[in-house]
Amino acid sequence: GSACSKYQVEVTVRRTIQNAWKRRNREYWMQYFPKCEHLWKKPPTNAQFIAAAAALVEDGHILGTYQQNGTLTHSETMLNMVENLLANAHVTAADLDLLAVSAGPGSFTGVRIGVAAAKGFAWGGELPCYGVSTLEAMAKQMGVFQGYICPVMDARRSQVYNALFSVEKGVITRITEDRAIALAELKEELAQLDSPIYLVGDGAMLTYKTLSGEIPNLILP
Repeated sequence: GSACSKYQVEVTVRRTIQNAWKRRNREYWMQYFPKCEHLWKKPPTNAQFIAAAAALVEDGHILGTYQQNGTLTHSETMLNMVENLLANAHVTAADLDLLAVSAGPGSFTGVRIGVAAAKGFAWGGELPCYGVSTLEAMAKQMGVFQGYICPVMDARRSQVYNALFSVEKGVITRITEDRAIALAELKEELAQLDSPIYLVGDGAMLTYKTLSGEIPNLILP
């Protein structure tokens, strides 16, 4: 065979083990890499957890949901989740009337994979496909109360993806468009609101810790 450097061998081994780790397949590691325990005993310290979800709805009622927050990418989880969801609900693709998919904001790669999968599914079944704001979807799952909903997604560098919604007698009304905004600027807007402000999203804790000292009506559910 062709010559192969020690570095190339190590890179190949590491990639194989990392792929096996993603699949949680320890038997595979033990069988092929019994002397590489130091590489697979612990997951990578820089592992990022990726959220993915799918839901099946009929006449406003949720028939089933799948949610995952792990290290597998959306390309590895999304279609399997949808397939299993339909199978467990005894529903076929031919029974669907329309598709809805998150149009962002969010992870560029995750949104792209989700939209591409939904469009392909819709095109194959000749179904209508609608884009939904991630922030608006987060706001509408908060329930009924009086006040404001402030969805926040961590955009790093002291910024968040955000939109503001008011809630009056159970009716949710959008106040701002989806935007990326600095926490300092968001603080100025929230300081003008007197009613309770409910935070939701993966940036909720960051926003609460940063702003709650100056905005006492912030609520972290």
